[in-house]
Parts: sequence; structure tokens; C-alpha cells
Amino acid sequence: MINAMKVFVISLGCPKNLTDTEVLMGSFCHSGHTFTSNIKEAEIILINTCAFIKEARDEAFRTIKEALSYKKKGACKFVYVAGCLPAIQKEKVLEIKGIDGIII
Repeated sequence: MINAMKVFVISLGCPKNLTDTEVLMGSFCHSGHTFTSNIKEAEIILINTCAFIKEARDEAFRTIKEALSYKKKGACKFVYVAGCLPAIQKEKVLEIKGIDGIII
């Protein structure tokens, strides 16, 4: 188990994604992690993505790129990508340097 860390969560997409995000947050909370509303102090950034249409996929990739910038200049140690994008474009997501894991 990873030591308890501060998690910043980004939920993209539909209301179903928001529900899935809440379930993911429950898992992180159950593991002892806490949440922050300040991305600059997050040690883990969790992005729950949508990939239903091209615009959603584009938004997801932009958001991932932005989150990864916090690994270079902030407290962030891990970036995880969940949801539809890794489910339908797993290899493409795994090719992104700096991603620490996917959750499908």
C-alpha cells in the first residue's frame, strides 16, 4: 500500500462518470488517502475521463498533459487515468510518458 497521500480528482464527462468518480474516491479514501481542492498540493492526481466523442477525447488528453506538468513542478508523485479513455484507447494512454497507471 502507498502511504496516505493527498489526492486531487478531475472528473470529465457525463453524470455516470461523476458517479464512477465518487466510487473511485471511496476506494482512495478507504485506503487512507485524503483529498485536496488544490491541485498544486496534490501528491496524486486522478483523472476520470470520457471518450464518447472526439472533443471529449481531446479534452481528456489536454487534461492529462496539464496534470503531468504538476509532476515536474509540484508535489505530485503519481498521475492515474481512469474511465472511458483507457478502456477504449489503452495502448495510446499507456504510451504517455509520466502516467503511473490506468484504472478501467
